[in-house]
Amino acid sequence: MHQPTGTLRTLSIIHYVFGGINIITSCLPLYFVYFGLQEIILYRQMPLPPDVPQGFKLVFSAAPYIFIAFGIAAVAAGLLLGLAMALTGRFLSTRSHFRLCHITAFMECVAIPAGTALGIFTIATIRDPVVRAQFNSG
Repeated sequence: MHQPTGTLRTLSIIHYVFGGINIITSCLPLYFVYFGLQEIILYRQMPLPPDVPQGFKLVFSAAPYIFIAFGIAAVAAGLLLGLAMALTGRFLSTRSHFRLCHITAFMECVAIPAGTALGIFTIATIRDPVVRAQFNSG
């Protein structure tokens, strides 16, 4: 017979660690925000040559804003996933919020390869009837 308490404790610690790592590394796309702002601030003073096609002018004017939007979206997504992973670690240790733990485990599967292994192992562990009985209702 297996001991789900030790398994849940180990999963909780791993979720804390991966959540922290994900929060730290999710700040890397801030470079795109910096690059977009640099394009807007520094390179707007340079006039374009008159023979530049109209399509290029449109792309040139929209590109910095696309970089900024992508950077902000990537940082927000990374921070939310890292926060969800850390909360899942907390909820696994307190054996509450089963549905959030389950949803976060599915979202972790996108982060290849370590997130996939962690997500699948979490799903397999919390779907066990013995572990499911330990969670509070909700």
